[in-house]
Amino acid sequence: MLKKEIANRLKEGPEQQLVVGPIVERLLSCGWKFEQIIFGKNEWKIPKTPSEASKREKGHSFDYFPVDIAVFESPETCGDYRHLIFVIECKQPNIDVGLQQLETYLSLEPHVQLGIWANNPDVSSQTLFVYKDSKGLSYPKKCTIKDLPLIGAPLSPTAVKLNFVDLLIPTKDTLHKTFSELLDTVVARDGNVTRREEQLDQLCNLILLKLDSDKQGKIDPNIEVYFRAFATEQGTGKYIKEKFEIFIQVYPDIFVTQSDQEIRFDDSTIHSVVEKISKFNFIDIGADTVSIAFQVLRSAALKQEEGQYFTPKQVIQSAIKLMNLQLDDIIIDPACGTGGFLIQSLIEMKDRYPDREKEISRWAQLHIYGIDKDAIGIKLTKAIMQILGDGSAHCVRGDSVLTHTWKTKYPHLLTNSFKAGRFTKIFTNPPFGAPLKIKYSDAKKAGLSIANYVDVGKDIELGLAMFNRCCDLLHEHGRLCIVLPETYFFSPSYRYVRDWVQERLKPVCVANVPMDAFQGFCRAKTNLYIFEKFDENKSNLDIENDTVTVLNPQTCGIYKNGSDRFVVDSTGKRTDVIDNELFRLSCKYLEGYRQGMFEVPLSMTYKYDVLVPRYYDYSLQAPFEKLQKKYHFESISIGKLCEDGIITVMNGHGSPSNDLRNGSIPYVKVSDIRNMRINVNPTNLIALELAQKFWRTSDGKSNLQAWDLISPSRASSNIGEFAMLVPGEEQIVLTKEVFVIRVNENKLGFTPFYLLWALSLVETRKQWQRVTLMQTNREDVGARYKEILLPKPLSPEWAENVSSAFKKYFKGLADAKKNFVLSTSSDEFEYIASVSAFDSDNT
Repeated sequence: MLKKEIANRLKEGPEQQLVVGPIVERLLSCGWKFEQIIFGKNEWKIPKTPSEASKREKGHSFDYFPVDIAVFESPETCGDYRHLIFVIECKQPNIDVGLQQLETYLSLEPHVQLGIWANNPDVSSQTLFVYKDSKGLSYPKKCTIKDLPLIGAPLSPTAVKLNFVDLLIPTKDTLHKTFSELLDTVVARDGNVTRREEQLDQLCNLILLKLDSDKQGKIDPNIEVYFRAFATEQGTGKYIKEKFEIFIQVYPDIFVTQSDQEIRFDDSTIHSVVEKISKFNFIDIGADTVSIAFQVLRSAALKQEEGQYFTPKQVIQSAIKLMNLQLDDIIIDPACGTGGFLIQSLIEMKDRYPDREKEISRWAQLHIYGIDKDAIGIKLTKAIMQILGDGSAHCVRGDSVLTHTWKTKYPHLLTNSFKAGRFTKIFTNPPFGAPLKIKYSDAKKAGLSIANYVDVGKDIELGLAMFNRCCDLLHEHGRLCIVLPETYFFSPSYRYVRDWVQERLKPVCVANVPMDAFQGFCRAKTNLYIFEKFDENKSNLDIENDTVTVLNPQTCGIYKNGSDRFVVDSTGKRTDVIDNELFRLSCKYLEGYRQGMFEVPLSMTYKYDVLVPRYYDYSLQAPFEKLQKKYHFESISIGKLCEDGIITVMNGHGSPSNDLRNGSIPYVKVSDIRNMRINVNPTNLIALELAQKFWRTSDGKSNLQAWDLISPSRASSNIGEFAMLVPGEEQIVLTKEVFVIRVNENKLGFTPFYLLWALSLVETRKQWQRVTLMQTNREDVGARYKEILLPKPLSPEWAENVSSAFKKYFKGLADAKKNFVLSTSSDEFEYIASVSAFDSDNT
């Protein structure tokens, strides 16, 4: 149609047909509108002199030079000399004559920024560009027709086209910073969009448009990408809105509502956003881009209260490897968020079958499903899936847990596509956390079987409800890979979870997820759990012979702030190799290798009622076993010492409120246990009367004794680090989160000093890492401290000899402390508690 309009506009003659017309077509392909170009029969007229220009301004006839092609800022300003931005002259066959002609035109048209001479429409033919600066000086530059400016591009001799090959892949730190700055820009500047949720949605629309631009640019890396800023804010805003209108027509099932189909930011905001992100390559980090953007923007929108902690790409990639996807698998993520697991599943299959792109695209359309309550999250999932190669058809909005609401709220979920028992592989990282719960009554209505394992009326944590729904969706013998807090799999308060699991699912593999993965959002310690669903007769369960593969990697390729983590060499320098032990072990697992992993009998996990990778990492026991072989001693556990009466283990007293800490008796917290000593904090002192209530003794004194050993038992990374009470330090109140070990009289050689020596060995200390697990977001050793092995004395004399330095040190401390306190208490000054905290009556 446009070709016909161009032909109708042209004058007679070969120059018009062979040069002007094709160059106009080229301008249209560069984004310029037909309505903003004057050419052909209605040639633009440039006044021959300044006086002739005055006549033009007054609307009078004037003497002029005709120009072959004139381009204006917009269709609305077409024909207004004040908005003429460049002209093209096709008449002169000689480049030198063309230069003179263009310089004349530029001097006579005050607003023109560029003049172009061309006599051949071929993209490789030589042309001359003459630029004019703000002072009226001209700058000639030899170019080709291919260099005709794109719509809105800066008209400058130093301007560089923004091609895909020039785009930079940003680091995660840069992405976080960029998206944070974008949000600040929107909040501070934009008057059109003020609600935080709408700001998030609008920013996501621009990010999706940027991804589409990158996708098209990647097809021909030497062509300029369309997502770029114009010279003016108005030009950028208008252009980006027009591009978005085209974009939503390509993906009509993503942009459904009226608000979805509009860029409502003002031109200034659009310009700022485009300027900040146009230089980056988003398409090659695809899902990560959307995920990080959503994390930053959604965090600001306070959605963290809804437990939306997004799964890092490194964890997702590892999960995909562990599950060994096949072409006959049907996949779902019932809490898909921004689609990380689903997108990576598609990428995995594309990488595995690079020559079968169309087949894999079709596979994705039929085999990938996703559900999420968040409308923006689903929009992002569908968009990124389509941009990267489809698979978005079955990603829908809905509540995958409360199935009894589907009929009224989400009827599209009632189809066979989402029926229970259909899916062979499920990936998910559900929202979790004690505050996130569904009502017991809703759980029963939704048919959640886990409700039968809790007290009647007790609400169900959302993460556990989602765990239940995943089991329901899973096909017999199908596998579920789920991110869950490890507290579910050892804590006595969650025993019911393990009971529920043992009736339905068999653990196949458990992988430690280092704390760094989610620490930027929460401190809940999680693991990757892979379960296989039982069939009706549990024929795929063999408790005596089945094993669970345990992976306990210490790194996942990122630090807690989300930045890349690199391998550090023996000199302490960072290399350029990403330190991602989780992914390396996952790849080995996929390939069938088990080196660096542990095969744990399923029966053992039932016996100890623990399903946490660290607990079964026997490498943490190896140093002690090596020490034992070297010195030929027998080992004895703390539990056995308790049974034999050699030691007594007691708990701490309690925790007085902050407003009650205004007395003279030291209150000792876990943070006060350092370097084998109890450190008295002068700001944590309570009254004697209050201390006696915590001590609960008949004589009104503490039940502690000199030479007792004290260690944190919970809420501390120093569990297993012991302090020794010296005489005079007994009258203190210990927080509940410690335990006290007292050595009783015995003939084996165990003394308080020998016990502290044994507990201070590096090889002994390593064992505590195995038994100290994460109770939600706090370290906890529970009763597992009884499993710690200690060297059994070869003889009392041997025990006395190896621990003599400890005895000498602490006896010396006791004497020095006594003399110090006696001296300071007899002078005329008053000191803080850490000076005078000493009970001389008990020395």
